[in-house]
Amino acid sequence: MILLSLAPLVIVGLVAVLLLHDSFFFLGGIAIVAVIVVALAQHQKSVSRRLYTTSPDDWMSKVAFYVGPFDDSGLPGAASFERQHSRAGNPPRVRLVVTNGGLSFGPAGHSGSSEMVPYGWMGALDLIEGTHPRKVLITPPVAALRGQVVVTTAEGKIARFSGIPVEGIRAALRARGARIEGVVS
Repeated sequence: MILLSLAPLVIVGLVAVLLLHDSFFFLGGIAIVAVIVVALAQHQKSVSRRLYTTSPDDWMSKVAFYVGPFDDSGLPGAASFERQHSRAGNPPRVRLVVTNGGLSFGPAGHSGSSEMVPYGWMGALDLIEGTHPRKVLITPPVAALRGQVVVTTAEGKIARFSGIPVEGIRAALRARGARIEGVVS
């Protein structure tokens, strides 16, 4: 999506360089697009923060994917959440929030129903370290390389999140008094 939006700028920049023999216009255009992309990402994060948490102390992930399961083994309402928030056959893009009451997640950047898993309902929380935690662009096929979070309730229901580096969530859970036994590599 980002590359498609940059294509017209690159074409105009190349034409300007060829006609004017000046790379100033090209570099200025790239700088403007970079500022716009960063501003839109920050706006999307602030919208999500306002929707899913009231405390500035709550940790919020970057955009990740809720990969299910969306059948009876998943959280109650998981199938409905997927129908409402997935696009083009991809898993729903979400932000995971660590609050004082539990783990909450909702659609990234827009309003919608959020889900909450209170700490009292949790049976296990597995943090799976990614092999490439510094990926910039996250797509469903490569999200697991960044890291995963698997929540298992006391009733055996599962929620899997892909694309979340474990360092941030581990620190947020420790700050709330959680005992971290280890991280799966």
